[in-house]
Amino acid sequence: MRKTTFAIIVLCLCSLCSIEAQTVRKGNKFWDGYTLYTVQEVRMDKYVYMTDPHGAELTLEKTEGQTGEYTLLPSRQADEPPIRHAEFGWRVQYMVYEDAHFLVVRKPSGVAMHTLIRTSNDLKACEQLEELRLMEQDCDEGSKYKYQYVLTNKFLDNFMYPQLRFMRNGILARHGYRFSTPLMQEHFSQMPWYKPCDDNSAIKLNPIEQVNIELINSQEALPSSERPAESDVDQSDM
Repeated sequence: MRKTTFAIIVLCLCSLCSIEAQTVRKGNKFWDGYTLYTVQEVRMDKYVYMTDPHGAELTLEKTEGQTGEYTLLPSRQADEPPIRHAEFGWRVQYMVYEDAHFLVVRKPSGVAMHTLIRTSNDLKACEQLEELRLMEQDCDEGSKYKYQYVLTNKFLDNFMYPQLRFMRNGILARHGYRFSTPLMQEHFSQMPWYKPCDDNSAIKLNPIEQVNIELINSQEALPSSERPAESDVDQSDM
């Protein structure tokens, strides 16, 4: 009886921890690749006000009854969101996977358009980490497709359209995704770690991989004027 009671208590505590982990709190800092936001106030345990070092404000409203769900609200200081490719009224999801805590700004369709990663670092440390990840990208061919950390739009801005396509498909390739196009087949067959699986539907992506794929896909879909470069490469694969 005692063991059963203890198990129930542990499960309840785990549930509470999960809820706590997905709630934005005063003092939390979020890095989106461009700037570092600090939560200045959480009013009525519902309205979240965070600012960047220049005073630009990002406002969220907690969705009642839904853990980790927020809505992007108009700021008291600006007519449009300080983060690019976003609109007021869009959903903002607080996600937690292993040690990563991050906000995902999603279009009405549900597709990820922007990420803000919770951090304890200051602005300089965040910028240095972003630079380090870019250096790692160029050092090891295999490491290009691991991406077990949350990507940012700033990181993706460093790559042209064809590179983004290989990057996105590379996440799937690490799981043995069997590609249908000759270009992807030829590219990944040259990787010693690539082992095609028998059933693509059996592949399970973790939350970070799924968000990264959505984010890369959103970057590819941007108008040519907002992309680093133009390309005629098609997108017949995922």
